[in-house]
Amino acid sequence: MVVIIKQFKKIKVKNGIFVEGMPGVGNVGLVAASYLVEQLKPEIFAELHSNYFGHAVLIKPNSEIQILKGTFYYYKGKKDIIFYIGDQQSTIPEGTFILVNKILSFLKKIGVKLVITLGGVQKMAPSKQRKVYGAVSEEKVKEEFKDLNIDFENSSKNVGSIIGAIGMLSGYSKYYGLKSLCLLVESFSSPFVPDHIGAKALLEILEKILEVKIDYSRINKKIKEQEALEEKLSKAIT
Repeated sequence: MVVIIKQFKKIKVKNGIFVEGMPGVGNVGLVAASYLVEQLKPEIFAELHSNYFGHAVLIKPNSEIQILKGTFYYYKGKKDIIFYIGDQQSTIPEGTFILVNKILSFLKKIGVKLVITLGGVQKMAPSKQRKVYGAVSEEKVKEEFKDLNIDFENSSKNVGSIIGAIGMLSGYSKYYGLKSLCLLVESFSSPFVPDHIGAKALLEILEKILEVKIDYSRINKKIKEQEALEEKLSKAIT
């Protein structure tokens, strides 16, 4: 099996922060990370290709076909940030181990120090005021984020385990000498309705950690559309 990271441009970051966005519960992590990429317009510098991804392709808005891949972006602001947008997670557990360790090795080489992963905690009916739970590579890491709206105290009870690359990236980071913070927002699992409410809760925390300025106007519009669709679906069911 093959996992290849093709780097187009050599970079070296200082105390870099890695932010991951991949499909998952409510697609909250993918929506949040993609929104940051859209807002900050970072530079693409590498891609990840693997046959651990599914046997499918994506059709872009301009009708162009795109193979499944992971894309690395570099943003230099107050902090050096590496974004990773993955079209898919590995389809098998073995692939998850290999992909994760390949990514972490790459991150260490280019100077990343903190790994931030984003995901959702499935709730049948999450409230609009979404709680964000936090998990860290080592307990002392919590101190850096204690003043943010992150619930570290109840993550074990309300989350328990984290499945897939999101959890594995966080869990294996310390073996590469990297710190990690996993942010998990209350959400729901629907293949048809991306959870922009949950994604915004993640963005509000990331804005402070990354020291960037986010314009929420477009995601607020998406939230209104989501609420209208949820109300319509609720009426249809009842």
